[in-house]
Amino acid sequence: MRRLLLVCLAAAPITAQAPDDHAVAVMRGVQFPEVIGTFSGARLTRYPEVDQGVSFSYLAPQFRAEISVYVYPISEEAAAVPLGEVFAFDWDVIQRYTQQVREATVEVLGDTAVTIVDDNAAPHAGFRGELTMTRGANVQSSQLYLFIRGHHFLKFRVTYDKSMQQQAEPEVQRFLASALATVKPAN
Repeated sequence: MRRLLLVCLAAAPITAQAPDDHAVAVMRGVQFPEVIGTFSGARLTRYPEVDQGVSFSYLAPQFRAEISVYVYPISEEAAAVPLGEVFAFDWDVIQRYTQQVREATVEVLGDTAVTIVDDNAAPHAGFRGELTMTRGANVQSSQLYLFIRGHHFLKFRVTYDKSMQQQAEPEVQRFLASALATVKPAN
């Protein structure tokens, strides 16, 4: 049975379509599958400026996990900057945000270049950072991945309870492989 994710935002150009019996949400030409592995779509966000792109958040309650996928166009200015430098900037922002806004204690576990092979056997080179954030008794793993697809950045923000890491991490890797194959930025 087909299920369509319908999201309503004032004045937002959203349509829903289901090619090949896979429900998708479409905003500003970016296609997000409604379900990827054990993760289900939960929130579609359109940012005020077109160059800020769109995001779609997925939840896997059994792991207390959330993955937010951000898709935004690469500006002419950003196109001149190596991906590693763009990642370093975003990674620094995430760390400061986690400490200041979320008021969490942060332990940075590192960052590195990665290559993920998607479900269509295509390799995607990018970067990954991981930290542990602690607020009271709540300890979570938080990861940032950044890739380029066509003329867009694909950024993945992954968060799950640290106690669920053994169960969640294989699902996260499956999600990334599938999302890199199926999230389709506008041309």
